[in-house]
Amino acid sequence: KIALFARLESLVFPAGVTVFYPNIGADLPAGNFIRPDVLPASTAPLDLVGSNQESGLLQVSIYVKKGLGELTSSGIAQTILDGFPRNLALNGVRIDRPGSIGPSFFDGNWQVTPVTIPYQNIA
Repeated sequence: KIALFARLESLVFPAGVTVFYPNIGADLPAGNFIRPDVLPASTAPLDLVGSNQESGLLQVSIYVKKGLGELTSSGIAQTILDGFPRNLALNGVRIDRPGSIGPSFFDGNWQVTPVTIPYQNIA
């Protein structure tokens, strides 16, 4: 989690976009923000000896004020995808497949666009 979040923080987003972490702070930011969540997946065997591979998804939800248009969230989403290219090795984590942008939806006054980055834990 730490390596994924650190990489996300190192990316350069448009002015005013903040990172809002789960369960830190009580109030949503007033401006556009992204919210990362790590979704662990099942462990799978790699070989006959019993080595296991843990994988999961980094789900980054992009929150853009309603009415700003699709291009704002699309630009932020592309920044995230570019920051997590396939075969990127971080501290104990490897991005094993290209990420993807999901369909946007509305949540109150926010347009939410999910970006999903698959990863593997490596030893």
